[in-house]
Amino acid sequence: MLICIGGFAGSGRNRIAKELAKVLGFHNFNLTRLKKQPLIRHEHRITHEKLFSYSDELLLRIFRSAVSNFQQLSKMYPDMIVADYFTREIPREFLFNEAEKYFGPPLIIWMDSTEEESIVRLNELYGTKQNILKNKRLIQSNIRARFQPFTRSVHNIRYINNPAAIDEALTLVREHLK
Repeated sequence: MLICIGGFAGSGRNRIAKELAKVLGFHNFNLTRLKKQPLIRHEHRITHEKLFSYSDELLLRIFRSAVSNFQQLSKMYPDMIVADYFTREIPREFLFNEAEKYFGPPLIIWMDSTEEESIVRLNELYGTKQNILKNKRLIQSNIRARFQPFTRSVHNIRYINNPAAIDEALTLVREHLK
């Protein structure tokens, strides 16, 4: 089984992914490590500095790299969680379609949050220095403006101010396993 958790920065997607992985014993595949590879970071800074979010082409390269591991990972970890923004349709669908070959249809969970809620949570997590706050607002606005709606079934959960979020996610997993 593959669980894909999407959401904007500060929505709680990584927190839910970690909690679910721990409770369910699933492998938590970290896409952030791929995004932090020096060549990827360098290309992103040079070619897309003003966009803040990754281009579809760069996301496809990152997701291709991830998918290249899925055949082996599916043998080691039949159940896996992947968290990312998942805001761009072409790279997202590529990842979902390729992952489905090894894990079956993914359970897609969207961590819902407003822009203000996300910014407040990011401030709690990382601080409120004025220049950082301005950058967070620009990043949030840009990523949200470039969001492309899902063409697949998606389950929405609110993490912020919702102590039952993990239980809601666990219920979705149980239903998906039936």
